[in-house]
Amino acid sequence: MTEEATIKFTMPVFNGYLVPDGFLMNDLACHALWYYYLIARGTYETHILDPIVYEGDKDPEFNFRQMFTSVATSYGVQPEVMIKFWNNIDLQCWALQLPTLPDEDKYRFNVTAEIKT
Repeated sequence: MTEEATIKFTMPVFNGYLVPDGFLMNDLACHALWYYYLIARGTYETHILDPIVYEGDKDPEFNFRQMFTSVATSYGVQPEVMIKFWNNIDLQCWALQLPTLPDEDKYRFNVTAEIKT
């Protein structure tokens, strides 16, 4: 007889950055996009802007699109809903004096079409 195990995990919600104290909306997709920004920006700075690759090591490859869709799945939101909140994310970055992501890593296009191909 096998026992079923249930694993529950909670994705972060950034209530301290909600309007009027910040620029995030009280929408899970907005919080998912902020979380994506945080991990994508960290990856970008660590592995793309200033990478440390030792001789003989393979250059690391990063799939920001996969990271984006994984965050959407983790939050239980649709990627095409997340992208509607880029203005909020950019404003929150401005308020915190954080750099924004390069446009090519923001996914301001139709994510669903990209996933289906």
